[in-house]
This record gives sequence, structure tokens and C-alpha cells, in this order.
Amino acid sequence: MTAELDGPRLDPLSGKAKNLVVFLHGYGADGNDLIDIGRAWQQLLPDTAFVSPHAPEPCGQAPSAGNGSPSPSAIRTNAGPA
Repeated sequence: MTAELDGPRLDPLSGKAKNLVVFLHGYGADGNDLIDIGRAWQQLLPDTAFVSPHAPEPCGQAPSAGNGSPSPSAIRTNAGPA
């Protein structure tokens, strides 16, 4: 399965990226929850682009948020019999 990731992004203040920071949120959150960290760091890291992708799967407990972790059944399936 191929999933497209999308979410907030910040271009480097210098105009040219030499570095990339990827924020990975936890269960029940989305990329919007972490991108403000990038805004806080932009002055310190002017040659750095920041991305904070939303999870590829919706979260069962918070449908507007995401689940970036595989479900336990997917882990068992991928790892073999439980």
C-alpha cells in the first residue's frame, strides 16, 4: 500500500534548504500539532526546511486526527503468527 503524506511545511528563511527536519506526531494528533516547533526554530536554523506530515490513517478515537502507528493486528500480520 502506498500512502501520500501531506501536512504543514515551512520553507527555510534563507531561501535554500541545506537541512530538513521532519516532525512525527503521536497517536491522536496531526501535523498541525508540531509545526509551531519549526516556527520557533526557524531563526536558529535559517537553512532548514520543516515538514510535519499528517498520519496516513485516521485515528479511531479522534477521526479528525491521525494514527501514524500501525495497528496491533497489522504488526502481527507483518511479523508472522502471534
